[in-house]
Amino acid sequence: MMWPFYLMALVAIVSTVRVVTNTNPVHALLSLIVSLLAVAGIFMIVGAPFAGA
Repeated sequence: MMWPFYLMALVAIVSTVRVVTNTNPVHALLSLIVSLLAVAGIFMIVGAPFAGA
């Protein structure tokens, strides 16, 4: 049951690195959206739906 948490954490880390290293602002924004959704998913997985919303 831990693999969804690790998957979301990996997606959050990779997309955050892409936000910082990307030179195209549109691609950086898309990576930021993916990063925020992954963090919201992590909050949902650990049982804090109010923080994930």
